[in-house]
Amino acid sequence: MRTLGLSLALILTPLVLSAQQQFLIKAGIQAEYMPAFRLNNDHFSNVSAMGIKLSVYNFKTVPVEIGFRYANGYHSSVAFSYGIALSYIFLKETKHLLKVGINGGKIKMAEYQYHIEVGQLIEDDYHEIIQPYIEWEWLFSNYISGYLQAGYRFLRSETMRVTEIVSKSQGRMVYRATRQLGLYGSGFQFSAGLKLLLFSN
Repeated sequence: MRTLGLSLALILTPLVLSAQQQFLIKAGIQAEYMPAFRLNNDHFSNVSAMGIKLSVYNFKTVPVEIGFRYANGYHSSVAFSYGIALSYIFLKETKHLLKVGINGGKIKMAEYQYHIEVGQLIEDDYHEIIQPYIEWEWLFSNYISGYLQAGYRFLRSETMRVTEIVSKSQGRMVYRATRQLGLYGSGFQFSAGLKLLLFSN
């Protein structure tokens, strides 16, 4: 996936750029690092992931950037994450952009094989992401830029606690469970990446 995204970015990068860049589309890769990473009651340290990102800028109306991202790595209990980000560019200079934004999305957990019994905690397949952040983008040239991002990630999940086994028959189990919704701080996240220009107008 990462190789495909980088190949498309290299192929589609335009040869000629307009002097007045107002609407831009960029594709890139990024590395993520979390010193501490919490998933429900599990705590991990020194977690990292790799991802791809598509960014759309619109300076014609308002100085905003919309980003779409996909990443995997993290931990063996996590399959991947994806989301959309919206940031406001409050400082725009010739070579630098400074932004504040919020990232929303989901973390897909790896498949679990639960042994269902009374008292068993069953975790949600998806955790919802809410992550405010600040980002600095350095424009190396008209074609390529690098960026650093720092934010704090909150996760929302739903877990179930098995309270009663109703029936078991032919490998199928019916049970009752109580649901618990939780919003908790998952930890700081630091990201660094490179972007290549795909389109400029």
